[in-house]
Amino acid sequence: MFFYYKELQRPTGIENAVYCNFFSRYERHLIVAGVNFITAYRLLPDFSDQSLSGSHKQSDSDSGKTKFEYIARHTFNGNITSIASARLSGHNRDILLITFKDAKLSIVEYDKATENIKVVSLHRFEEDDLKKGWTQFPILPFVRVDPEQRCAAMMFFGRMLAILPFRKDSKFNFGDFKEENEGLSNYASKSPVQNSYVISLSDMSEKIDNVIDVQFLYGYFEPTILVLYEPQKTWPGRVAVRHDTYCMVGISLNIQEKVHPIIWSLSNLPFDCFRILPIPKPIGGAIILAVNSIIYANQSVPPYAVSVNSAAERSSNFPLKPYEGLKISLDCCATASLSPERILISLKTGDLYILTLLSDPMRSVRGINLERSASSVLTTCVTVCEENHIFLGSRLGNSLLLRYKETASAKRNPVTQPLNKKQRTGSDGGWMEVDQSPIDIALYGSEVAATQAIVHYQFEVCDSLLNIGPCGNVAVGQPFLRSQEFECSIDPDMEIVTTSGYGKNGALCVLQRTVRPQIITTFEVTEVRAIWTVYGAGPLEPGRHPLHSHLFISRAENTMVLETGEEINDVREDSGFDLGSSTIYACNLGGRQYVAQVTSKGVRLLEGSELVYILSLESLGSTVKMASAADPYLVLWMSDDTLVVAVLGGQPGPKLDMSIKKNPVKSPISSICCYRDNAGIFTKKVVEEEDSVQPANPFSSQASSSFDNEEAYLYGGAVPQTTDKDPMKEKKKSFRDRWTDLIKDMPSTHWLFVVKENGVLRIYSLPNFQLAFQANNFSVGPRLLQDVYSEIDEFPVPISSDAPVTHELLVAPLGYKQRRPMLLARVGDEELLAYEVVQTSFGLSSEQLKIKFRKVEHGLILRDRKSAARRKPDQDIQFGKDDFAIQQYHYFANVNGYSGVFLSGNYPHWMFMTSRGELRFHAMPVDGSIIAFAPLNNVNCVSGFLYFNKKEEMRIAILPPHLVYDADWPVRKVPLRVTPHMIGYHLETKTYIVSTSETQTTNKIYRFNGDDKELCTEERDDRFPFPSVETFAVQLFSPMTWEAIPGASMTMDDWETITCLKIVSLAYEGHASGRKDYIAISTNYSYGEDIVSRGRVMIMDIIEVVPEPGQPLTKNKLKTIYSKEQKGPVTCIGHVNGNLITAIGQKLYVWQLKDNDLVGTAFIDSDVYIHQLTTVKNFLLVGDAFKGITLIMYQEKYRTLCVVSRGPRTIETFAADFVVDGSELGFLVTDAEKNLAVYMYLPEARESNGGQKLVRKGDFHIGQHVTSMFRVRSRIMDVTGDKRNVSLAEKKHVTYLATLDGSIGYVLPLAEKTFRRLQMLQNILTVTIPPHGGLNHRAFRTYKPRHKSVSGPARGVLDGDLITKFLYLSHQERFEVSKRLGTKPDELVEDLIEADRLAVVF
Repeated sequence: MFFYYKELQRPTGIENAVYCNFFSRYERHLIVAGVNFITAYRLLPDFSDQSLSGSHKQSDSDSGKTKFEYIARHTFNGNITSIASARLSGHNRDILLITFKDAKLSIVEYDKATENIKVVSLHRFEEDDLKKGWTQFPILPFVRVDPEQRCAAMMFFGRMLAILPFRKDSKFNFGDFKEENEGLSNYASKSPVQNSYVISLSDMSEKIDNVIDVQFLYGYFEPTILVLYEPQKTWPGRVAVRHDTYCMVGISLNIQEKVHPIIWSLSNLPFDCFRILPIPKPIGGAIILAVNSIIYANQSVPPYAVSVNSAAERSSNFPLKPYEGLKISLDCCATASLSPERILISLKTGDLYILTLLSDPMRSVRGINLERSASSVLTTCVTVCEENHIFLGSRLGNSLLLRYKETASAKRNPVTQPLNKKQRTGSDGGWMEVDQSPIDIALYGSEVAATQAIVHYQFEVCDSLLNIGPCGNVAVGQPFLRSQEFECSIDPDMEIVTTSGYGKNGALCVLQRTVRPQIITTFEVTEVRAIWTVYGAGPLEPGRHPLHSHLFISRAENTMVLETGEEINDVREDSGFDLGSSTIYACNLGGRQYVAQVTSKGVRLLEGSELVYILSLESLGSTVKMASAADPYLVLWMSDDTLVVAVLGGQPGPKLDMSIKKNPVKSPISSICCYRDNAGIFTKKVVEEEDSVQPANPFSSQASSSFDNEEAYLYGGAVPQTTDKDPMKEKKKSFRDRWTDLIKDMPSTHWLFVVKENGVLRIYSLPNFQLAFQANNFSVGPRLLQDVYSEIDEFPVPISSDAPVTHELLVAPLGYKQRRPMLLARVGDEELLAYEVVQTSFGLSSEQLKIKFRKVEHGLILRDRKSAARRKPDQDIQFGKDDFAIQQYHYFANVNGYSGVFLSGNYPHWMFMTSRGELRFHAMPVDGSIIAFAPLNNVNCVSGFLYFNKKEEMRIAILPPHLVYDADWPVRKVPLRVTPHMIGYHLETKTYIVSTSETQTTNKIYRFNGDDKELCTEERDDRFPFPSVETFAVQLFSPMTWEAIPGASMTMDDWETITCLKIVSLAYEGHASGRKDYIAISTNYSYGEDIVSRGRVMIMDIIEVVPEPGQPLTKNKLKTIYSKEQKGPVTCIGHVNGNLITAIGQKLYVWQLKDNDLVGTAFIDSDVYIHQLTTVKNFLLVGDAFKGITLIMYQEKYRTLCVVSRGPRTIETFAADFVVDGSELGFLVTDAEKNLAVYMYLPEARESNGGQKLVRKGDFHIGQHVTSMFRVRSRIMDVTGDKRNVSLAEKKHVTYLATLDGSIGYVLPLAEKTFRRLQMLQNILTVTIPPHGGLNHRAFRTYKPRHKSVSGPARGVLDGDLITKFLYLSHQERFEVSKRLGTKPDELVEDLIEADRLAVVF
């Protein structure tokens, strides 16, 4: 067996974030990082209509909320562990330093020439000699940047510190300047990052080991780092013996001499320290966060510490001042500095606290104030953005953008250090207090001086980023809202429901890969070629979208025009519409006042249904092939290759003024499109220039004057660097100024896009028809379209005979205020080319448009599967006759509140783009091929649409309003406010059963008194943080409203944990099939390590009862069939051949349900802890948490369980399932190292040891933890709906995977011939496509076992994400790659079609 893995839903969890000038020197962007990706966002205003009409000079309270705008997303071949930004010398933009799990560091920057990221420097430290014999490291690599941008430090392997010096500007280093041959050219050519070197901290004068955090300090002449480490480890169970184990040292880095003296040390810190927070000047120093305390340390003053709960006073001898009335825990918190004296802390509960440092006039910290400000999402990172905005990144819930503002402040005295005492070091190393003299009070101030204003903050949510992770458990069910028109399909209609989040962020996510419209009505209309809807000219209510007044249906010989009012009726025969000819195009002109109908021989201008003007084209001697409009211009492409530009005029009456533009070039026109630019994107005005900053002359007066600041050099202050940190400050705009620029109206400009058959794209300005942009080889699909500006006609461009021809062109105004226009083209055999417009002045003259077009990677294959006997490779798929061009790309401005483009044809797709600015593609194969499409907004169909399928049916429909389409998959997130654990779908009642838990604190604990357990109550003080316990429950949910069914829940006993919940099929005589679905639950009573663990098995049924009045959901109730305590913990549950299987302790039991009781029939000894149990027929696949997988067979005739074969015994199994491909059976398993492996039972193979061991046939490193898998049958019918997929598709199963980072992928078995061809393609693409960050794809996807194995990787799994990038290559690149493989591009595309469309099942 051979396999294909592809990720469909990209990961959504956020773990790191920075706010920096990565893309522009004038504007900062938010860069968020997930498991293996970074995404950039811009902060934009979202003003209401009222604020838009008023003054732009608004205060923060009424200026509208801030929203995210998507910029770009880049995926890396590695797991990102940390990210930081820095400004290098000679650079006018920031660079990103990204660390990866395998001790690699990539420094990347944005390249304006290629409009992509490029590598500045690569560093790897994964050698075995640096590991010092260790194989596992609890602390992942992370990077820190010096505040003065002098160097960066990367911590890895717990004791190794890599230093990356940044090259200084010449003006501060005469020696370096002289070494560069006395010139600036060599200076500019040298790398801005010097060679890195490694410091072994354990080899320094002080024994530094087990480092947990490293930070750079502010205000030092040389880069100084603070290292927090634990020389001798301890844990809470040994606090009575060993405590205060942490130490801290300050190390000064002399980068040139590579000398690193220790200038500061502090020992005997609490054992639960975990983080350092450097404090900027003027206060300086650092805060050390511990789980139970906060410590402020500065080199010049004694430390000051407070306890945040009473547990710190029992576990540490460090002098801590109790913070009265405060009882929190700081573990798993995220922090960010709002100002030098204020720090935002987000606790693991989601509460936001403001920490304020209270200092005296001498800047010595005398007090710490902690105040709760708000409650928010459970965060993993906090980043401060400009203009009082903060970003809360989360992998347990939606990431939030908050805006905060200061409120009324009050003067108060929190926990402060008494100033009538002076601290000094005692003989025992601790801190003792002595009386302070009156002279000290006169010099340093009194206690009143430490009293300062405490600022309060208010937070408001501005925007959020959707996160469906962590996906703990997945169920497959049927959607509740299904149209009857689609119920006859052979492939079942299914949706995925996954558990998501934790605690108050807990939710259920309902996912559908494809769009299933809700059909309102259906009509039969024959011979339809195209349809259009036009708006009426009536008054428009504020906040409402205009209504469509007429529907044009173009047929082969005539046109149907329907009125779309309350009822759809034919127009009157005496109306001004041309009903006897086929309509080529219809649109609105003059806003919504006029309607233009284009036929082959003329244009009719109507006001309502009344004809007001006719533009006859019969005198030209040619007919219209295509038309496109950009109000008030209408451009007609004639059959003789001339262009007719008609403009709406109003004097003395409405008319169309015509001008003829002949095609001056030899190459005929292929397609045209008009575009109206309302956002000022297409302009020759110089946008913010991005030219490099030239290094200054070190002998200039400016450079020499910078050395006059002797105080900084003598007394250790920071040297005033002028290394282009903020170049051209006079041109920088504030955050508020950029908002003002965005909301002001821009004058509209009009443009005509023309594509020639030789592949040249030209943009003309209207109405003067001047050439403004030209790009060659457009139809080939280059990654970047740049202007090859020339006023003369283009020379004949050599183009291959196999190059595709452009059949259709569309420029769609999308995004926020139409600032993200998209250029779409249908070329060749239904191939989609998508380009986004990028505003830039880089490399462009003053006479050129300041734009480029960047290709968008979408991975769509829209054409039908073909054979050489049926269709030629480049034959265009057209519906109807060939007298005019049929358009398949349809722009819509309002369908369920979304704007975008509908891609009709054999494999229809929706393309959405909201104000967020991220492009989303969603397939709609539910009704097969679609011929025509048009949006429709009337009284009976609000923000809907209509379309024609190949069955000659016109359907009026709407999008399901409960789903969010601005995501990789249409999704609905149902908040629960509790932690969901497991979910199952009950097919008979069409309901979902969910197990949840809610955390509560308790002061009770069970103790063993010799004979039995005893519940004891522990008495503690008010500030003691009591432990928390989880109370589990099961609840029924109805997919009708996704609300909990009242009265259909069951709460477990105290201290009882649900370990497994499944829908099991057990023997039942009352059903025709002999089986019935029950809900099986296994539990475990966890009282502590001194008490023997017990468990319980519960079997429940869902029964129907008479619903309560006004509550139709109450018709379903839970009924307990069986509930009995077992002799050990019940860890897993399943079913086989109508029998129940349970894993109790270290045994597997088979039970038979008889008379509401379980009767044991078989058992077998197992390993350590079974938590995965999957069955196919009479085979059991058992996954152990520590001992891998085991294949067991149940022999019903003999009622015995026997072991068939075992997998490797060193795998820590996370999830396991079967892989089915006809008569072949494989076993899929994921482990703790984020690997995926496929095993097979091959008793004849030599490495199987006679069948005792499972043979690994494929392995793959996903890079994400997979805890849930499920199998579904592959799609039988092709997406076009008129034929079946490949043979034996009904016997092939697709195994879907859900990860803890929020991604969903699948594993599909492939034929060997297909696998070999795609494997060779993967090997070529590995070296053909440059990876982001310089990381090797092959190394990342290689199987990574926890323990080194003698056998090498099997490599039987292909990476579908990399192979799909073959579609992103240009036409020439595809041809060259295919030639190296000895095949054709079409054959490779056919293989990709098979691998993709067999998995379209949701």
